[in-house]
Amino acid sequence: MKIPWPGNQCIICLDEDALSEEHVIPASLGGALKCEFLCKPCNDRLGSSFEAKAKTDPAIRLAVANLQAEIPT
Repeated sequence: MKIPWPGNQCIICLDEDALSEEHVIPASLGGALKCEFLCKPCNDRLGSSFEAKAKTDPAIRLAVANLQAEIPT
């Protein structure tokens, strides 16, 4: 499911660059919601730092599992 996002400014660096479609919750954690709110460089940095750690964090995995029924597809 794609969520509309107003504007064309990256929410991290605030550059008005081409935004790429991102998972709001990483796909590797079961996320299905997508939105265009990050530029490619910020998405790459966030993905390599946060997502890599989140996939192995037991608390995050448990939270995602418990919320799975609430996440729209």
